[in-house]
Amino acid sequence: MATCLRNRKSGASLRARAKHAAPLADTRTRNRTARSKCPSIDPRADLRTNWFIVVQANGKWWVDNEGHAFGPFLTREVAALEAVDYARKLGDPNRRSLVYWPADDGKMKLMRELSEI
Repeated sequence: MATCLRNRKSGASLRARAKHAAPLADTRTRNRTARSKCPSIDPRADLRTNWFIVVQANGKWWVDNEGHAFGPFLTREVAALEAVDYARKLGDPNRRSLVYWPADDGKMKLMRELSEI
């Protein structure tokens, strides 16, 4: 039974509202309707791209792919080449793979895009 406790005045009024509360299915419909007022964002949009990102941590270079770290590597260039290799070998054939690495100015730069869709 779903009731809003924020606007509660007394226990009696809470029980009265609970008695006349909508069934759970209606609550789900209301929540779905409330969510539909949000900007439309495709929840699968992030799943269409497989990102391989070269990062530096504790003086070593690593390749990060969806929370999995590969490495360490001694230089940024070696890590970038390995990231491209990992993207070829481990990339999902149903998604495009992007390899990003930090440029000399510190901003992330697209190094390679592999598309096997």
